[in-house]
Amino acid sequence: MPATEQTWRSQKKLHVIFGISSVVLLLSTLWMFKADHQREWKEYQRTGRTIDVMMTEWRKLAFEQNDYLQRVTELEKAAHVSAEVPIDGKLLVQFETLAGSEPEISQAARENFQQAVASHQGAGAGRESRELVFSAMETVIQEVRFREDLLLNDRKFRSADLDKAKADYGLAIRDAKSQQVLAQLKATADSVEGEVTALNLDYEGFSKLRIDLQDIRKQASASQQEAEKAVSDARASNHNEPIMAPIPRGIKIQERHAGWVENYWLGKRWLELPIVDAFNTPLKISNNWSDDLEQDYSHRRVRRFDRCATCHQMMEKTLPGSATNAAYMKERLLQFQLQPGSPLADGEREENVIARLSMRLGFSLSGEGLIDRDDVTISYVKPASVAATAVVKTDPVLKRFDGDEVMLSLLKVSSDASPVRPDDLARDSRPGLEAGDVIVLINGDPVIEDSRQVAARLLTLARKEKPLELTVRRGLPSPFTTHPRLDLFVGSLSPHTVADFACTICHDGQGSATAFKWASHTPDDPQQRERWLRENSWFDNAHWIYPMYSKRFIESSCLKCHHEVTELAASERFPDPPAPTLMKGYDMIRKYGCYGCHEINGFEGPDKRLGPDMRLEPNYFAVAQQLQAETGFEKLGESEQRLVRHLVDHPEDDSARHQVLSLLEADAAEENAEPLFSNDVH
Repeated sequence: MPATEQTWRSQKKLHVIFGISSVVLLLSTLWMFKADHQREWKEYQRTGRTIDVMMTEWRKLAFEQNDYLQRVTELEKAAHVSAEVPIDGKLLVQFETLAGSEPEISQAARENFQQAVASHQGAGAGRESRELVFSAMETVIQEVRFREDLLLNDRKFRSADLDKAKADYGLAIRDAKSQQVLAQLKATADSVEGEVTALNLDYEGFSKLRIDLQDIRKQASASQQEAEKAVSDARASNHNEPIMAPIPRGIKIQERHAGWVENYWLGKRWLELPIVDAFNTPLKISNNWSDDLEQDYSHRRVRRFDRCATCHQMMEKTLPGSATNAAYMKERLLQFQLQPGSPLADGEREENVIARLSMRLGFSLSGEGLIDRDDVTISYVKPASVAATAVVKTDPVLKRFDGDEVMLSLLKVSSDASPVRPDDLARDSRPGLEAGDVIVLINGDPVIEDSRQVAARLLTLARKEKPLELTVRRGLPSPFTTHPRLDLFVGSLSPHTVADFACTICHDGQGSATAFKWASHTPDDPQQRERWLRENSWFDNAHWIYPMYSKRFIESSCLKCHHEVTELAASERFPDPPAPTLMKGYDMIRKYGCYGCHEINGFEGPDKRLGPDMRLEPNYFAVAQQLQAETGFEKLGESEQRLVRHLVDHPEDDSARHQVLSLLEADAAEENAEPLFSNDVH
């Protein structure tokens, strides 16, 4: 077959296919980098790091300010003590001896000094008697200074006369005057020079006397002046003003901070840019596993592999100086009442409205919030100030509210009691505002302004001398919160450290997942389920056989290890029960003897029934929650809505259960009217 230039496949088609495939590969690679950069756990870590750095800086600022205030208080106390110490008697004797050696000092000044000394030494040392002695000393010194000034003035005039006499004598020599004239001018000059010398000796004597008296006066008040100077220097170094600019970061803060420029070099923020962060990003997946805690995968048992800490970065964070107090608590609303504070003194006027707010009410506002930049967030609270002693007016509310929901949350509360256990988050209800609190309402009006406008608004209200009511949002949303009860779980000093137990041994769920929807979270109520569907693309993963426990059932996992149950009761080591809800149910069953009639399925063996099958009992609690989630719930009257909420909080109330059942039956009986609820509720 003769050789030709014809190829087996068309080169043109191959080039087109190669070009198209190259473009597709490039686009898919870019999409992969983009998807990797936007993984939700990376955004959680970025936000969590920002929160941690800002809160650490604010707490460092509070520590430095508190240390400064304590130091000033100690210096003021030392200055007060130094003002009460008796004056050294030897110095008083020296002063009196020097003053008595000069007859030019008036008798009245000497007697005034002697009386002041007698009063100081007789009545005992004190601030007032010291001031009297110092005032008498100043009177004597002023008389000596007055005489010194007179002599200095006389010497100046006589020195001028001496210069003139010497000049006349010199001119006479130049003009060849007679010896008689020269002798007369010479005698005049010598006479004036003698007077100047005498005046100079008198002036130097009084000047030395004044300096000696002043030295004694200075030695007598040296300790007091040093103490007062230390106080003034300390105040001048701080001015008691809020620090608005970022303060210098320590080594540990610097390690967590990621900026564009750090220490005059490129910062770690560059490593988080798209494409670059796919290779050496500081954002990492956190892995926890244990060889002894295995999971049954049907075909074999494997050790647990948990990545929950990838998003829950701050679950082990504690307050500085504590190993068990959580640093970041769950969100809730708290209402505080503040007194208007004391008006600013004339010397304390400030152009900066944030500084004026700090001086009047005792707290400063940050220029940006921890999560939402527009949140009006408290960054510093001065100890013993109006803000630090503010009184909590209402119980905390477990929910995050924005915009109109803030108002609705204050009007619609499911029960009179707070849903927060006192042993869980008692710190959130203590008096006083804290760094990190977000102001959402002022005297019932929503906050929609920025920090400076809010500060001006608060100062305007404070000038009316009326109490202020501030509603603040304290805490953070999940996953930026710290695990509750660090004395029991997760904490390094707890019986269940995260290094030994990780997370899924208690919570279950898919520990290897790094996305919310794949972790098999279980909502606690229908409202939370709807919110997760809307915000987190949540779905019920039927392929994972270990879904996470919902919050209200989490204590049931304690029975995996603590079969005896009694270990979960209050003890000397843990005065607050580790599992209070579980223990309440356990004690209730023991008290009423439910197991005497009921088994789990109501049968003993295949046929013999011991009691009614409890599984067939209507779950009124779940029904009431479903009613709240229905759109027709708002059409019910206020009393019916309150009844449903009451049943959610108290499912054991028989009266409430029958009333809700009657409500549902009445709604179903209205055949001609449009039902308030969907059919699946009935």
